[in-house]
Amino acid sequence: MSNKLWIIIRREFLNIVTKKTFLIATFLLPIAFVGFMALEIAAISTVEKEDLTVLIPQEDASIFAQEAYQFTNTTNLKFEVVDLTIDELKHRQDTAENEIFIKPPAESQISDYAIGKVYVYSKKTVSESTKSTIRKQIDKRIRAYRMNAEGLSEDKLKAIEFDLDLETKKVKKGEETQGIEILSKGIGIVMGFAIYMLLAIYGSILMQSVIEEKTNRIVEIIVSSVKPFELLLGKIMALVGVAMTQLLIWSVAIFFIYLAAMPFLLDSVQGMAPAQVAEMDLTSAQDMAYQIQLEVGLFDWSILWFLPLFFIGGFFIYGSLYAAVGSAVDNVQDAQQLVFPVMIPLILSILIGMNVIQNPNSTLAIVCSYIPFFSPMIMPVRMAATDVAWWEIILSLLSLGAGFLGCVWVAAKVYRTGILMYGKKASFKELWKWIRA
Repeated sequence: MSNKLWIIIRREFLNIVTKKTFLIATFLLPIAFVGFMALEIAAISTVEKEDLTVLIPQEDASIFAQEAYQFTNTTNLKFEVVDLTIDELKHRQDTAENEIFIKPPAESQISDYAIGKVYVYSKKTVSESTKSTIRKQIDKRIRAYRMNAEGLSEDKLKAIEFDLDLETKKVKKGEETQGIEILSKGIGIVMGFAIYMLLAIYGSILMQSVIEEKTNRIVEIIVSSVKPFELLLGKIMALVGVAMTQLLIWSVAIFFIYLAAMPFLLDSVQGMAPAQVAEMDLTSAQDMAYQIQLEVGLFDWSILWFLPLFFIGGFFIYGSLYAAVGSAVDNVQDAQQLVFPVMIPLILSILIGMNVIQNPNSTLAIVCSYIPFFSPMIMPVRMAATDVAWWEIILSLLSLGAGFLGCVWVAAKVYRTGILMYGKKASFKELWKWIRA
């Protein structure tokens, strides 16, 4: 590495990492994210439940007027069968503050095993928790009514019912291990999206930096001392360093957040066997946290070593193209038209990545993991979701290397001509001429 190239890299790197915006985004964003999630959980946990009286008109009460199938009052809901018509209850809603009324399924629908519907009438919007309670109470009583009609008891029904739990097992070299689903999909999504965001954000920063230096005529002084290719390469390498620094800090933050959050979420199940945990009534968050905890030790964390390689290769591809676009225009507004073709593969990578997570061994996933414009995001997602042969990884990296060498060469041709051209927005036809020159 020449001394001039090193000076450019150091200058560009320090120019970004010493800015307040970088420091805020790097250090405060994880804290803000954790704070937001904590507030969201707290808000959900402390939702104020409304105290309501739920009226059921006698003529439409169906089986629920019978003593055996009457509704059970809860802490917040009081159920009452009243001798009023639907129309009378509708007019009553105009003055009722804490009342709603319902029309449950008719007895004929319940007896004939038809699909029933319950209507909830209210002056105000009814909360989801209230609707859920009403639905569960009706479901439970219809179930009991139909069981009695068929001469079945709860014990007999439990004896007949069969709960099937599907668990995947991976087989490798004759040995079986527990399948990894939640963690692998989660890591795949996070890695793919993180690479996409970093490529898009830092590519845009690189393009704006080139436009700014060109507009201020600073570049004319710089290229008198260094070659345009060295300037382009130095800018790209500096931003790679900035992005890797930010990615490293975020990774460490995520690790410590994981260490801090897991004991809090799993306080009630620490030290228990999976069979014991299965019998507990866990929240969805606790259930997912417990599953992740089981999968952490089984996940192949060695794939994270390849993440920087795919990111660096991807940034050389997209960063060089963003820089080429910046050199061909005089302002950001003119760059929007030229940068759109560069963004298309990035957007497609995210869309394809969602498919890859569901089926990492599909033809689409395999082919895209070898295409340089897609592989920086697709191959890490595949590696997280399934076992990928070592030769596939090598082939993907080699195609990525060939792709970024080609893109840097093309970008250098455009950059060399466009960086010193002012007052005119280059068209795609002109860019092609610069590349061929």
